[in-house]
Amino acid sequence: MKAFVLQWFLISLAGGAAAVFVWAVCGLLRKARMPGWLLCLLWGAVALRFALPGGIPLPVLRPSATPLVPVAVQQVIQQAAQPTDILPAALAGPPAAPAAQAAAPWYNGLTVWHLLALVWSVGTAVLLLRAAWGYWRLRQSVALACKTPDGCYTCASVRTPFTLGLLRPRIYLPQTLDGPVRQAILLHERTHVRRGDPLTKPLFYLIVCLHWWNPLAWLAFAQFERAMEAACDEAAVRGASGSARAQYCESLLCFAQRKAAPGSLAFGQGSVKERIGHVLCYRKPGAFALAVCAMVALLAALACMARPTLAQEAPPSDDAAPTITAPAATSESALTPQPTAAPTPLPASPVFLCPVSYTYRTYSAGTGASDAYNDFWGAEGDPVYAAADGVVTKCANDEYYGNYLVLSHGADAEGHTWSTWYAHLGTVQATEGQTIVRGTILGEMGRTGTLDIGPDPSMSCLHFEILRDGLAVPPENYMDNRFGHEPDAITFAEQIGRAPADYPGLVAPTAFTAPCETYRYISHMYMVDGHKGVDFAVEADAPALAVADGVVLEAGYHYSYGNYVRLYHGQDADGHTYATLYAHLNRLDVATGDSVVQGQQIGLAGSTGSSTGNHLHLELLVDAALADPLDYIPY
Repeated sequence: MKAFVLQWFLISLAGGAAAVFVWAVCGLLRKARMPGWLLCLLWGAVALRFALPGGIPLPVLRPSATPLVPVAVQQVIQQAAQPTDILPAALAGPPAAPAAQAAAPWYNGLTVWHLLALVWSVGTAVLLLRAAWGYWRLRQSVALACKTPDGCYTCASVRTPFTLGLLRPRIYLPQTLDGPVRQAILLHERTHVRRGDPLTKPLFYLIVCLHWWNPLAWLAFAQFERAMEAACDEAAVRGASGSARAQYCESLLCFAQRKAAPGSLAFGQGSVKERIGHVLCYRKPGAFALAVCAMVALLAALACMARPTLAQEAPPSDDAAPTITAPAATSESALTPQPTAAPTPLPASPVFLCPVSYTYRTYSAGTGASDAYNDFWGAEGDPVYAAADGVVTKCANDEYYGNYLVLSHGADAEGHTWSTWYAHLGTVQATEGQTIVRGTILGEMGRTGTLDIGPDPSMSCLHFEILRDGLAVPPENYMDNRFGHEPDAITFAEQIGRAPADYPGLVAPTAFTAPCETYRYISHMYMVDGHKGVDFAVEADAPALAVADGVVLEAGYHYSYGNYVRLYHGQDADGHTYATLYAHLNRLDVATGDSVVQGQQIGLAGSTGSSTGNHLHLELLVDAALADPLDYIPY
């Protein structure tokens, strides 16, 4: 739903920009006596820009990085299909939920994006129903109208000339209207019918209803009506004498009205003062002036519809040597992904590298059936790596995803096809058709496309997806543990189990203190929806304090916890052991093996790892089992 709302918002912004541009161009062209029908075409282009999701692609060539040398595509697909890198059973994903577990209520999945979509839908429905009701009432009021000899319709309820109907429009004229004025007005209405205005105006109104919250859409609709009436006025007075024009203007004053039901074209509709001035001063432009105006209108319409896209340079010739070399090692080789040994086999499930190094600052994930993804936030220019061997099948730019590319990794032993997506890239170092070796740098993190503000407006993002048979799957279930993930070493509980023997003299305190000096509130989410501790809402870089004397079992980085510290506080007189974990720190002030005292600063709170804002996450383990921290810590 978020993607839909943002995409529609971007479409409306693009249409609004086109409306402002055309409004400025029309102001200049009116001074050159541009015909009204050309102005109608210009505003029609604006309507299409509001309606179409992307406009007409306009390729813009840009230099690309030095491409990799391609090899035979089939060879890479065969390599990707071989079950050499297989997912361990421990990483095969979360176990299936018990059958007896109740499904979550439907309203739990509602977000602010659903609310915005609902408001948009209700506003659109109200406007359309209002228009339909007005059209039906007008239709009913002329149901008894009779046909006149000149092909029009009239009855006592027709008090002003108008055209009504979509596919088979009818012209309605008052019974008292006759003479030259009747002929001029009839020509005006027939011009509407001949040009298809009874259908194009309701369609334009429909598009405006879809963008009802955008004032520039209503501006475009009003200017379209203005140009449409001006075009028909020009047709009605073309070649007429001064007295005939004066009578026509008098009719405009007589039948002036402000509103008409959508679907009808009333003769006196629009700004009568402006229309009268236009009729009295109108002169048909010469052939050269008309040609110039038409050319300007055509260029302006194309500019409204154009959507610049980054075009890639042509891939290298197949005559190049079929070899690929991995990037040269640097002094920071520990940060550069390299092929790893194949884990314990699990049939037909490939293993993917994490596409970024462990230096990324925050991480978020979508785990739904249709929106499984990882978003990695880091510094601009951080490298993005290929998660597996593959072929670049798509390398393009999109309004939402920005610079993105797609790698196809072929089929596994069971015939399932695999591919990966990399979006919001700042730069791209690959082109379509190239083959990529696992661990090769594909580009750099960036802020292209449509991004939420994120943890920090200065941070860049990588949006990463793994697709199996074209459907997104949770990436963390298929990535190895090399970069940013919890090491395969012993767990926290196992560390606590060994701690009494490693630190026999450490005695647990009789009382704990708070892990921070001040906080806005506490999110008491202990063991709610899988949350293992409590969260203290604090300012960025607020000191994180040890709740008791202890020793640092581990200080490091985890893809979900961010920067974290594990403390062991010893045993009490009854033999119970106590330990705490502090997560999402912006900075670590202790290292593994350090001794700390109660109240000592161990780091600065922040929003690293899988986090939505600055806070301090605290977990407490008693006898290596999770316990509610608020049962032991004052608050």
